[in-house]
Amino acid sequence: MAQAFDKVWHERLFHKIEQLLPAEYRQLLKSYLSDRYFRVKQEDEYSELKKIKDGVPQGSILSPVLYLLNTSDLPQPEEATVANFADDTATCWCSDH
Repeated sequence: MAQAFDKVWHERLFHKIEQLLPAEYRQLLKSYLSDRYFRVKQEDEYSELKKIKDGVPQGSILSPVLYLLNTSDLPQPEEATVANFADDTATCWCSDH
């Protein structure tokens, strides 16, 4: 998936975090992802601030973990071995299954 970290839907991720993690981690991660804004600079001009509604911060040590939490319930065929790391997935349809 291209630009996978940008496509993480916060509401879905928060739902996953609620299901999978203890309360203290849920609060920390929700705070980490909430109320983030961006703006664009072109020469000496800045755009208005816009709220970031989706995605995980790129370059953060937490981003691969958050992405894996987000995709943790994707179906995996029994006849295949699937390996995930961050936004990379490899599937082996090996004959010994």
